[in-house]
Amino acid sequence: MGLSLPPDQNPNYRLNTSLLIDYCHDDGTHKYILIDVGKTFREQVLRWFVHHKVPSADSIILTHEHADAVLGLDEVWVVQPRNDRNEIHQIPIFLTQVTMDSVVRRFPYLVEQKPEDGDEDAQAAKIDWKIIEEDVDKPFVASGLEFVPLAVMHGEGYICLGFLFGRRARVEYLSDVSRFLPKTEHGKKTFFVHNLCSDN
Repeated sequence: MGLSLPPDQNPNYRLNTSLLIDYCHDDGTHKYILIDVGKTFREQVLRWFVHHKVPSADSIILTHEHADAVLGLDEVWVVQPRNDRNEIHQIPIFLTQVTMDSVVRRFPYLVEQKPEDGDEDAQAAKIDWKIIEEDVDKPFVASGLEFVPLAVMHGEGYICLGFLFGRRARVEYLSDVSRFLPKTEHGKKTFFVHNLCSDN
């Protein structure tokens, strides 16, 4: 079929895997958390943020450093919260040290918090980089919601993260998996048993 059909009719037309979580706090306020911003991120935002009336993203979590997870970082400024003077608010991005090292090489201007090539009129994302651990015993909190990292193999010798999250119902999100690590299997069973015994 190739390019003969428009995107909405083409079964081979796909964008990069990503997840948008709409987390409603007890006081009724909504926080929007993104997992992964791949190379098709801008198109996904134009397509779905407007359609679902998502005003911005409050936090971003990265599973790994491949193009399908991080190459949209250059467009993050488009979804950052703004104040009434249209000034961009800083957004936390959670990632492993391995992914951070890759981001530093690919997007030095994002890490340095200044526009590329010294263009002072250009938009530059304001990012708070937060290093997370590849360990199921070390959860972290993004926009008020707790996430438990789940380390999985993404091809031999390469670790990617999935995440366990949710309060009343637990959700396990795994985007790129070839094999489960024993500690992740053990961690999943532990959390599942805990969830069955919990009132939350």
